[in-house]
Amino acid sequence: GFRPSRARSRSAMRLSAVDLFLDLCLFLVAAAHVVLVPYTKVEESFNLQATHDVMYHGWALENYDHHQFPGVVPRTCLGAVCLALLTKPVHLFAIALGVSPSDEQFGTKMHAQIACRLVLASVVVASLGRFRRVLGTGFGKETGFAFGVLSATQFHLPFYASRTLPNTFALVLTTFALADWLDAHCERLGYGVQSWTKPAEVRAGEDDWKMEKVRKKNLRAVFLLTLVCVVFRCDVALLLAPVGVHMIITNSLSIKQAVTFGGKSVVAALVLTIAADAAFWAPRARESISGVAFPEPEETLTRNRSPHWPGPTGAFWPEGSVFWFNTFLHKSGEYGVSPWWWYFGNALPRALLVAFPFAVVGVFCDARRVAPIFAVPTVFVSVYSFLPHKELRFIFPAIPLFNACAAVGMVFAWERCVVTQSKVPVGSSSKGKVPVGSTSTGSSKGSSNGSSKGSSKGSSTGSSKAKGKTISKNFLLKTRLARVVFAAGFFLQIAAHLLFLSAAQVNYPGGVAFAALHANAHKFTTTTETERHTKSELRVHVDAAAAMTGVSRFGEFRSVDASVSRASESDDADNSRSDREGSVGSDVGDARVRGDTSLVGDKETTHAHSKTSLRWFYSKTEGLRRFDFANHEFDYLLSREPVVDGFIVVDVTDGYAGMEIVRWRDMFPVFMKPRSTPAIYTHARVHNRKHRMEGEKSG
Repeated sequence: GFRPSRARSRSAMRLSAVDLFLDLCLFLVAAAHVVLVPYTKVEESFNLQATHDVMYHGWALENYDHHQFPGVVPRTCLGAVCLALLTKPVHLFAIALGVSPSDEQFGTKMHAQIACRLVLASVVVASLGRFRRVLGTGFGKETGFAFGVLSATQFHLPFYASRTLPNTFALVLTTFALADWLDAHCERLGYGVQSWTKPAEVRAGEDDWKMEKVRKKNLRAVFLLTLVCVVFRCDVALLLAPVGVHMIITNSLSIKQAVTFGGKSVVAALVLTIAADAAFWAPRARESISGVAFPEPEETLTRNRSPHWPGPTGAFWPEGSVFWFNTFLHKSGEYGVSPWWWYFGNALPRALLVAFPFAVVGVFCDARRVAPIFAVPTVFVSVYSFLPHKELRFIFPAIPLFNACAAVGMVFAWERCVVTQSKVPVGSSSKGKVPVGSTSTGSSKGSSNGSSKGSSKGSSTGSSKAKGKTISKNFLLKTRLARVVFAAGFFLQIAAHLLFLSAAQVNYPGGVAFAALHANAHKFTTTTETERHTKSELRVHVDAAAAMTGVSRFGEFRSVDASVSRASESDDADNSRSDREGSVGSDVGDARVRGDTSLVGDKETTHAHSKTSLRWFYSKTEGLRRFDFANHEFDYLLSREPVVDGFIVVDVTDGYAGMEIVRWRDMFPVFMKPRSTPAIYTHARVHNRKHRMEGEKSG
């Protein structure tokens, strides 16, 4: 039988210096976003909190955040578990090398959150790198390079590459799947030099081997898309449908193969998600910091869970619940409704920027190859547009495909407008060369007058040279104009990227306020000197506005020196008080204190019965009104309310409030910048007469 050479496959798998450079550039851009905007929003909350819990609580599922705050709909734990397993060794290795401080040294666990996001970004970059190399193999290295430049200079793709959205986890697998589908598409069309001098039986063997490769790649794409659809995002079925139709139409897969293999993939994915999530979401009795299990007060449970998913009753399918919530209950429309054209008229132009018009150019310059790559995301976005609630993150899988079409269009335009015209020789004509020194038909060829002949010849030569110079100037002008247009598009894309990034930096006021509280708690305190020495704990309440704009469990305090055990009677008193307040519990470095021993992470530290060390408690109890806090024992509040009874404002954090145009001399627009407004207020309890009077005056 036919056995293909492995030399070509090994060289194809080898990464070139350009590939590594493009991957590194995209990762550095994503990493810059992580450092400049380290906090997250409510859409990322479940996976981020679950990643934290897997890293710091391990098998102690009763301490996991989702039991207290399950969210509106359940989500799978598989993405968070995989991310935590990848992040934990990276974080520990960074601490061992001294690149990152330990949680105890830094205080909070924000460095672990940054490590978590960097790991996720690297996985997304790897998937996009695989897609780019497939594109470069099928359409040329220049096209792959253009795709890499587009991906790195756009804002939304590198910005969301590190964010723990279900859509980001789905993006990783869909990009790998689409890379396999694109590879099979190029392989099927036979983009390669085929030697017709080979015997017929050899060519037949090569064709059979090629079709077997195409079939395997298509089956792998079907499996990955099905896995994403069942586990992470049920809406990926809208992407799987056009991809599957293309496979069947091109005879890459038969209908029987598609149905059989697709059914098996669905069953395998269902077994995986139901088995893992049934255990993850099983109701657990929460533990107090003294290790004694206690139930939440019924009033607190009702207040916290009434707007949320009520919890599992047994084995269940998380993404199936999401599908039911959005499709049959039509609940997604409660979170905002956009017109049908919003994706094509707003979201895609913002996400693609310069690539948006070039994607259409790519289809017209090479319809046979590019049309399927353009049709699949277009159908996906068009059908998705019928869902009333729209967000850009819903159509993430379409962005690499549109970028691929745009890369083809950009290379085509560059070669036609710059490369081809630059090669036109001086003195040439668009209608053909005119030889220097040639004479016209009406010249005095047979004349015996030498002076007349020389004059005619000189006139013709001068005319031809003048015409050639004019044509070369026109081509030179067009070439320079094309280069200016490409350069202007590139710099406009960079400017838009920086503008979006500046807006994102002020869009997470909850996270900024939470970090400022831990850094400046000693400055914010309103207690007297005597109270400061006798106080052994700080209780913080985080309202919904702060929790939705950056507060996470990674930002909570974790220090061996900050957690101290006390007598069991005092612990019992603290636990009963935590129950009354509906506190999430002490994260005291996520420690569970038993007797006089504090367990922090994997360390066991014995302390004396100190009265000066602080222990931090955090609460996210919902439904409390601003005049209710006077009856609770919170020391600090992060709230959107500027006035709270019994508290004084000690810090104000601004949040995003739109864009504004900066004008020169109040006339000519120069640039745009984000506008901010007070969003989160940090309140401190008033403990003495002086601060209470100040609070009453400010109120």
